[in-house]
Amino acid sequence: AAAPTMRQAAAAALRARAEVADLPSGWVGLVSTARSKVLDELTSLAGSVDDVARFATAGPAMLGQHGLRRYFVGIQNNAESRATGGLVAAYAVITADDGRIKVTQRGNDTELRNSARPVVTVSGQYAQEYGGYHPAQKWIDSNVGPNFPDAADIWAHLWQAQSGEHIDGVIGVDPVALASMLQVTGPTKVPGYTDTFSGSNLATFI
Repeated sequence: AAAPTMRQAAAAALRARAEVADLPSGWVGLVSTARSKVLDELTSLAGSVDDVARFATAGPAMLGQHGLRRYFVGIQNNAESRATGGLVAAYAVITADDGRIKVTQRGNDTELRNSARPVVTVSGQYAQEYGGYHPAQKWIDSNVGPNFPDAADIWAHLWQAQSGEHIDGVIGVDPVALASMLQVTGPTKVPGYTDTFSGSNLATFI
C-alpha cells in the first residue's frame, strides 16, 4: 500500500537533488559549503528513499504475497577466494509464504552434488573466459566469474538438478555479512557448539 507514495517521494527527492546540483558551484565561503552539504544530504536521502520504494514495490511478491517463494542461500567462505566473495562452503534453502519466512534445509558443501552435464548455457564470452573450469557443473567453481547473476543462475539450477525444487531467487552472503546480520539480531546459539556467536566473533570462527 505504501509503494505509490514512496515512489512519489523518491521522484521528489531526485528532483530536489537535481535542482541543487544545477546551482552554480563557483560560490565562495558559507554559501558554497552549504550547497555541498545539502547536495550530499539529498544524495543520501534520495538513495535511501529509492531503496524503500523499490522494496515496497517488489518486497510483497518476494515475501510470498502470491504464493510460496523458494530461495537458495549460498554461504561463501572468503578464506578461499572466488570472484563473488568466496567458495560456496555452506548453503540454506528458505521459503517465504504470505510473509512467513522459514529455513527448510541447510548444510555444508559436502552435501552439494556436481552435475554430469552443464545445468545452464553460459554466454560465449563467459565460456571463453571461464569454461575450462566447468562452472555450470561444479559447485567449487560455480562462482569463478565476477558477475553475480551468472553465479546465481548456476547455483539455482545446480540445486534444482540435485533436489528437484524450483528456485525463485538466490542470495549470496559471506562470514562478514552474516556477522553484520548478528549485530542487528543479537547473539545466537548453533546446535553442536557450546559457544554463543555474535557479530564480533562469528566471522573469525567461520
